Order: sequence, then C-alpha cells, then structure tokens
Amino acid sequence: MQGLHRDRIDQIQTAIAKFSAEVFPLMGVVGAAERRACAEQLVSSMRRVDYIRGLAARDMDARRADPSHDLFDPLMAAALAVKRGNVDEAWWLTFLGTHFGKHIEDGWRLTRDFYGAFGTRPSWTWPEASRHPAQLNSWLDEQWPALVNDGVLRRFSNHRKYESKSPAQMKSVLGSYIEFVTTHGDHRRLMQDVHRTVGQKPSEGFHELYRRMAAVKRFGRLGTFDFLAMLGKLGIAPIEPDAAYLTEATGPLKGAKLLVLGDAEAKADPRQLEEILDRLDAELKVGKQVLEDALCNWQKTPDRFVLFRG
Repeated sequence: MQGLHRDRIDQIQTAIAKFSAEVFPLMGVVGAAERRACAEQLVSSMRRVDYIRGLAARDMDARRADPSHDLFDPLMAAALAVKRGNVDEAWWLTFLGTHFGKHIEDGWRLTRDFYGAFGTRPSWTWPEASRHPAQLNSWLDEQWPALVNDGVLRRFSNHRKYESKSPAQMKSVLGSYIEFVTTHGDHRRLMQDVHRTVGQKPSEGFHELYRRMAAVKRFGRLGTFDFLAMLGKLGIAPIEPDAAYLTEATGPLKGAKLLVLGDAEAKADPRQLEEILDRLDAELKVGKQVLEDALCNWQKTPDRFVLFRG
C-alpha cells in the first residue's frame, strides 16, 4: 500500500496485537494476514476521512457547484457553500449527496440531475425546495418519471442501493427532511437547539442529531451515520461520531464480531462490542468513523486488503 499514512500500518498492527494480548483478545486478527489487512483498511479509511476534511482548505473550481456541468460534485459544492457562509445550502447538498450517493460507475449523476432539475426550472437549492415544497412535489409527480427514465444510468450508491426513484418515495424522503429542518427555521437554528439540549461537545451533538434524524424517512442507521459524519468532516456542523452505532448496523457489526469473536455471524451484544471498540480506539486513536468504515470493509475480505470505492 502506498500513500498517506502508510507509515502507520506497522504501528497499528503492533497496537492491535498488544491490545489483543494485554487488554482483550481479538480472535479475528490472530493471524498475521488478517491483522495486516485490518490495519490497511484502517489506514484506507483514515485517508478517506482526511480527503474530505481537506476540501475546506482547497481551492476549487466554481463549476463543482454547478449541476449543469460535468464537474459537479455535491460534497465539493457543500465545501464551497461553507466558504461562502451559506450553511443551509451546505447541509442540503450534503443531505442530497448522502441520499443519492456516489455510484461507482455513474458517479454523482443522480444527485446532479435532481439538484439541477434537469434544466427544466431553477435548481432545487435549499431556498427553492424548502420554501416551495408543493412545487417540488408537483415537479416530482409530473416531470421526474419521464426525465429520470431517459436511458441514462443514474444509480444510487451501494449504501443506498435499496432506495427507489419513485416520486412517492422521493417526496417522502425529501419532504421529511425539509420538515425536520424547517420546524426549527433553518439548519443553524436546528444546531443551536441541539446545543441547548446537550451542550457543545461534538460527540454529544452527533448523538442528539442521530436520535432526532429518526424523523427523516428511509434514512435509518446507515444513511444517518453517513450524513452526520460527512457534516462533521466537511466542517459544516461541529459534530463527530461518539460510537460506531453497531446496534442497527450490518457490515460494521459483522466486522466487529469477526474482529472480537473471530466469527462474523456469532451472536453478540452490540453494546459490549461498542465498549471493546471504545477501548481499542483509545489505543489506536483513529476515531469511531474510521473504525466503523474499516471494519465494514475488512470483514468482506479479512485476510487481504481490497480497496473499496463504492
């Protein structure tokens, strides 16, 4: 493995082995190949987190925020919005990017075409969508089906592969998010209310927002975790994961079971696994998001590193 943090692979392997010997036995990384692959996945996840965090400091082409252009990227557009002080648009772009996701082959095409309304009207920016939800619903009913079924591939990402482009489901997801936010007025006031409720500690803010996001339809554990973690990485909201949220997880839970028990299908209490991961992260100091992502990917091929992109 080449690139950023590659010098940490040996250090992480040593730390995992020491933790397993002195703190809690990690049955899934007894073998050298498994331990190496796990360390490499942790480093790969660290790189992805660092890349997103670095967007805030990068000079980006303004066309990254233009849905009529091939360069459009909702996460870069969100970073640009933050630089311009447009917090609402930054949250909205991150939400759309999370909901549709980046497909390994189609890229951001689905997000881009929805956000840009296929050029049929002004883009569905936060002011347009939040102030005119009835118009959004009518557009989805009347124009979206024909526009999105024109033969061009626009697929959801792997994390959102069970979602549908049906107008009814689109209205449910988008409408519930808009209502979730506008109940408070805007995103800034939503965050202020969170701080009034739990204080300003980033981990507690993440947990409170995670709890409240239950109001958003069809986001569930994975969509909510991805969305909130991305807000934190982009510097849009002062939050960071306080846990891996294994209780309702699939891939990360299998990864945690495999790491700790040596069996991805074993019966285990997710809360106990979370406690072990907390103790492990105290040694590794990579963060809960890195652990969540790395374990999900590692359990797919535990004895060899495979770079997962989508």
